[in-house]
Amino acid sequence: MFFLLRHMYFWDSMYGRTANLAVFLADLRAVNGFDEAMVGYGAEDTDIIQRLNNLGLKRNYAKCMAVCYHLYHKRLTMTKTNFKQYERNHQLVRCVKGMESFGS
Repeated sequence: MFFLLRHMYFWDSMYGRTANLAVFLADLRAVNGFDEAMVGYGAEDTDIIQRLNNLGLKRNYAKCMAVCYHLYHKRLTMTKTNFKQYERNHQLVRCVKGMESFGS
């Protein structure tokens, strides 16, 4: 089990997954939530985690303490335009088209 865990958490601070993400609402509002300019699958989770990092938050892991069910999808279906949007957002704390555009 240790071998598996060691390789599951090898990525650097820029990489992230939001399949099982917990964040305080105030922090989510501070970064304006997920970037709604991103459409489809790909980079939306890395983008919000990078902006939370830019806000100054540090991440904690819930290794073997949180259950997550993942809906299978092919990795080839990622939307390339999302990565361009991520590059534009990389230094930002807040995205332009986020949860505030829905009155949240």
